Amino acid sequence: MINSKINWGILATGKIAHKLADDFRQVTNGQIVAVASRTQEQANAFAKQYHLAQAYDSYAKLADDPNIDIIYVATPHNSHYKNTLMCLQHKKPVLCEKPFTVNAQQLRHLITAAKEHHVFLMEALWTYFMPAVLKALAWVNAGKIGKLLGIQATFGFKAKYDPRSRLFNLNYAGGTLLDVGVYGVAFSELIMSDVITAVTAQAAIGKTGVDEYIAITLRYRNNAITQITSSLVADLHNDGIIYGEKGYIRLPHFWRASRAELITSSGIEIFEEPRTTHGYNYMITAVNQMLLNKEKESASLPLLRSLKNMETMDKIRNVIGLCYPGE
Repeated sequence: MINSKINWGILATGKIAHKLADDFRQVTNGQIVAVASRTQEQANAFAKQYHLAQAYDSYAKLADDPNIDIIYVATPHNSHYKNTLMCLQHKKPVLCEKPFTVNAQQLRHLITAAKEHHVFLMEALWTYFMPAVLKALAWVNAGKIGKLLGIQATFGFKAKYDPRSRLFNLNYAGGTLLDVGVYGVAFSELIMSDVITAVTAQAAIGKTGVDEYIAITLRYRNNAITQITSSLVADLHNDGIIYGEKGYIRLPHFWRASRAELITSSGIEIFEEPRTTHGYNYMITAVNQMLLNKEKESASLPLLRSLKNMETMDKIRNVIGLCYPGE
């Protein structure tokens, strides 16, 4: 039963789960009450750190907990589909870490399941809820930079090479596209919100078969062009820049931006948000309100928008010849 405060369950206890849990300190309309891990020891440690009432050694036990209003799925990419589907079949709303699934076909199945069981479902694309990103979108929509011409988005870092890690292991759907390239694709969709007419890409495939460095070009119906670069083997500049006929907007670390800069012939306007969290609190608070309003999906991040992003990434993988085991 959903009351005035939403009760969360966390499925898996990796780094991303800790970041989300940390940000609940700035959330007033929700709380974490339970966690599940593959071992009781890991679940107990997480529960102790965040003062949670329940710790489970089974994901199914978490989904069975009647006190939980929504489950955050924080497993590796290759497990998102099966974990989310299990929760939906237990009639539990789900916020699934990005990328939603490994491919669009899996996501279509989840969308169907969510509708069949009449439960909320959303991808955890926190970028769409950042105040600085929303300010940039408002500037674009207000015509501050005129007609859109293009976007450049880079996100890359030099990861420690470990062929067994989720980043470099093909069995985990590792590689740069689904891990960080997805942010560039999603950012472009948010700003452009137009039909993609052409997809081109080049990738450096590593020894383990994953894309370690990728450069993507998306052309839109309005002739605007997005260039996305992502990497696991080099530190990139990590900016998102939106170009228009009258100027441009720059967002440092665009996927978690706390600053937006509007540069035109009239001068520079800066939006800066003082932040003491990672930034997940904006998304969490928004999801809580959706559930309190009994909504089944987000208006700003509807399921069909996530599906479009996944279809775009399927096309990119087709261009570079990248398949994951089981596809």
